[in-house]
Amino acid sequence: MSRKVIISLSLLTIAVGAWLISKEHSVASACSTTAATGVGLGAQCMSAVSSYFIGFALVGGGLVIFMLAFLLMTKRDNTTYQRQKATISELHREDAERRRNAA
Repeated sequence: MSRKVIISLSLLTIAVGAWLISKEHSVASACSTTAATGVGLGAQCMSAVSSYFIGFALVGGGLVIFMLAFLLMTKRDNTTYQRQKATISELHREDAERRRNAA
């Protein structure tokens, strides 16, 4: 259950970051052309650029959390499989010993 919640939250974080990037993209590109002409950055440009970078941070953080959750999920499933495999081989060994003792 917690894996689903973590993966859902990471995907939501990625979506919010992508929304911020798309929302602020036009303002950030206008500000970058203003900075290239040497006029300077106004308060609106500073706000837009900070939101733009927060969007990139959210997307990056969401991707990292998603990859970690997915990696831990596959590692945990592999560990469970190995444990089940070991239990089955122990059962075969015990069954063979019982057959030897019965004979």
